[in-house]
Amino acid sequence: MPPAVIGCLSPTPTGQPACADEGLLHGEELPLLGNRLAHLQEYIEAVKTTQRQVASLEQQMHAAWPHWSLAPVVEGLMALRGVKLISAMTILAELGDISQFDSPRQLMAYLGLVPSEHSSGPSPRQGGITKAGNGHVRRILTESSWNYRFPARKTRDIEKRAEKTSEAFQATAWAAQKRLCGRYQHLLRAGKVKQQVTTVVGRELAGFIWAIACEVMGKHHGSRAGHGLSKGVHCAADSRNQDRYSNPESVSSSQGMRGR
Repeated sequence: MPPAVIGCLSPTPTGQPACADEGLLHGEELPLLGNRLAHLQEYIEAVKTTQRQVASLEQQMHAAWPHWSLAPVVEGLMALRGVKLISAMTILAELGDISQFDSPRQLMAYLGLVPSEHSSGPSPRQGGITKAGNGHVRRILTESSWNYRFPARKTRDIEKRAEKTSEAFQATAWAAQKRLCGRYQHLLRAGKVKQQVTTVVGRELAGFIWAIACEVMGKHHGSRAGHGLSKGVHCAADSRNQDRYSNPESVSSSQGMRGR
C-alpha cells in the first residue's frame, strides 16, 4: 500500500489494528496529515465565503427589485412555476425589455434554443441547438424547466407569488403549467432523455415569458389566434409542431442547478 495512504486496516487476530504504514505508529506521517487537514479547512472556508457572497447578493437583489423599472415584469414572471425572484431578475437583467422581440420564436432563436441546420443542396439536416445568444438565460430556463417534471398543481408557494398579480397573469401561469407539465411527460413517454426534454420545455417556457412581458409593457401581441395573454400562450404552443427539435440528434442541453 502506498505510504501516502493514512489509516489502519481491519484488526489482526490479536485485536490490534494493522496500520497501513508502520511509520504512522511513530508519528512520521502526522505532518503530512496535518497539511491535508489544513488544505481541507481552506477549501471549507472558501465554500463558506462564496456562500456568504451569494447570500449578500441575493439580499441586495431583494432590496433593489421593488424600485426597479422592470419590477412589474418581475412580479408577472414570478407567477410561473420554476421562476422565483432570482431567476426572474436574472432573465430581465440579461435581456432587458423582452417585449422588444417581435415574436416568441425570435426570442427562442436569440437564446439559442432552436436547432441548427446543416444543409447541402436539397437535403436539409438539423443538428443540436445553436446555443447562440445569451447562455446565462438559456441555462436559467433549462434549470427552471426541471420544475415541470412533476404533475401540474397550485402549490402554496406558487399561489403566494401569483396572488400579487392580476387574474390574467394567474390564468396564463396556470395554462403554462398544465401545458409544460404535460409536455414533459409526453416527451418522456416518447423515449426522449431528460436533458432533451428540459431543452424543449425551456424553449416553450421562453414563449410564455415573452407573452407576460409583452402584456406588462402594453405591447400588442402579433399572434394569429386569441387575444390578450392567450396570444402568447398560443405562440408558445406553436412549438408543438416542432417535435423534430427534440430528436436525440437535434437537441442538446446541459444540466445544472435547479431554477431559483
